Amino acid sequence: MALSLLVVSISFYLKEYISPDSDLYATLSLVSVAGVVVMVIAFSLGLGAMPWIIMSEILPINIKGLAGSFATLANWFFSWLVTLTTNLLLDWSSGESLVLIYGSASSSLTELESLGCTILHEVDVHDMKEHHYLNNNNFDQIIFNLPHAGFTWREIDEVQIQSHRRLVSGFLQNAKEMIYIDGEIHISHKTAHPFSKWDIKGLAEEEGLILIEEVDFQQSFYPGYSNKRGSGLQCDQSFPIGKSSTFKFSSMSYL
Repeated sequence: MALSLLVVSISFYLKEYISPDSDLYATLSLVSVAGVVVMVIAFSLGLGAMPWIIMSEILPINIKGLAGSFATLANWFFSWLVTLTTNLLLDWSSGESLVLIYGSASSSLTELESLGCTILHEVDVHDMKEHHYLNNNNFDQIIFNLPHAGFTWREIDEVQIQSHRRLVSGFLQNAKEMIYIDGEIHISHKTAHPFSKWDIKGLAEEEGLILIEEVDFQQSFYPGYSNKRGSGLQCDQSFPIGKSSTFKFSSMSYL
């Protein structure tokens, strides 16, 4: 079981660094499924039978039938409960998650809706240009404040930095297809070490974008904006922004 779960975890880990269009990505998906199947088989042949054996040994004869029935009922009830809640969690919308996690989310969403804003949830920067609502729209500006790929390693670790760079690169690759010919892409980002190693300007150049201006990030330019941690027990708390810049990019074809 341990080996099969190790195979599954390695497969999911490697998929973060491989293009979804590659053959290896599809192969890793099959390996993940095979690992789960092997784990279930191994569990059924090994530890899966242990509770039933132990139950038959420890229960007194006079209550074995009743207690065994109750234990079986409890086992299958909680199995059903896990299956039910899993589906509910999969169907849980990002809007509901925001309200649950962030204290001011409900009022912020209501205010935006009252102003006529369109709010979209679960938009992946790596394929946002294919989104059913966004793929038919162009924008004057697309803004991404303080991007972050989430914590897996320390901020100073190279593998964590590369994860952030892939996030920004994916955003730029999609955003450049979604702006008008004279449109702009704005990314606000910390400029101190190790955040400077993300090389935002270099990533934009790789996507055929040019830097038209770099200014100090001013939170006051975004009324009502409050930065929050993306995950963890303190996700509803803000973090020090420190020295940050707003990088403004435009398409080379416009110039």
